[in-house]
Amino acid sequence: MKVLFTHELFPPYVVGGGEIYCENIVKSLIKEEIDVMVVAGGWTKSKFEHYNKIPIYRVSLWPIRYSFNIKGFFALERLIKKFKPHILHANAPNSCVPASILSKFFRIPLVVSVHFLFAEEWYRYFNPFKSTLFYYLEKLVFKFHYNQLIALDRWVYYNLCKLGLQGKAVLIPHPIDTRKFKPKRKKLDTITIGTVTTLSGATKGADILLNIIKKIQAKFDVDFCIVGPYSLKQKKAFEKVGIKLIGRIPHSQIHQYFNKIDVFIGHGMSAKEAIACGCFTLLNEPTKRLLLYHKDEIENGVMHVGNHVEIISKILRRPSLLRKNIKKQVQFIEENYSMNKIIKKLVALYRTLVE
Repeated sequence: MKVLFTHELFPPYVVGGGEIYCENIVKSLIKEEIDVMVVAGGWTKSKFEHYNKIPIYRVSLWPIRYSFNIKGFFALERLIKKFKPHILHANAPNSCVPASILSKFFRIPLVVSVHFLFAEEWYRYFNPFKSTLFYYLEKLVFKFHYNQLIALDRWVYYNLCKLGLQGKAVLIPHPIDTRKFKPKRKKLDTITIGTVTTLSGATKGADILLNIIKKIQAKFDVDFCIVGPYSLKQKKAFEKVGIKLIGRIPHSQIHQYFNKIDVFIGHGMSAKEAIACGCFTLLNEPTKRLLLYHKDEIENGVMHVGNHVEIISKILRRPSLLRKNIKKQVQFIEENYSMNKIIKKLVALYRTLVE
């Protein structure tokens, strides 16, 4: 089977979890003896190359990355004629529109991995103008032709169904490399609380995190360690109150960070990776979106929701709680998100569409 895989970016160009997802999926498909070709953007000249033995046609993103919508269309068209794929696999939002048009023209089944679908949640994080723009652009994207839409979490699946796309939507979660994300813990002198977030710029998520930290700091003597981009002004302010800012850590090394902290506060893929590494994990904000996103983790007792100060107080009184559920956490991630299980579901989906 031949799969033509496309995303706006592909490593070594990484701006978020989307690129990590794509690399992991492509590597795993190749291990399953699927013939894969990638079309992706990069800050380089347009050229054919290999990255970690993965064949890629790299599209130049000059002058702006959003030019991939147009340049990617012509690159995909050439590769379809040359590679003759059985499946097109795109990633929303910037790569799925050109793939949709070409899929319909060449009559090739199109699979789209949907990494996020915020819907009304846009209004929680941006001003009314920006939120409204994103809200309607997002809805517009899903009016194009797709054979199958892969929701990478329950919240995305819920919103795809709200858009009337339940007939094309399937839940296949973002995988976790459990060979790398696993407990390798050492006993620490003090409890360390950590998170992974973007502090630079005015984001509501950063403000929520800061409020949580201040409340905990006011009552307990614990260490704080934050991974993610930050400004020089933030660095001075945070270090003044004893919060250690690490900056960006390559995803290939983030598991080492998780194994050096005891408690993780956050959400998303970082939270699931922290769970896999044995961190006692707290949801940072119990919104409708995050409660649904982490429904399985919460119901199975590997992620905790509630008053952060009260939970930390309980841990300090009974430190054994930090190690109590590690085996359960590892087993839960292995059964629900391991690369091996997720890739088999994806290959089975491909075969169904081709047959």
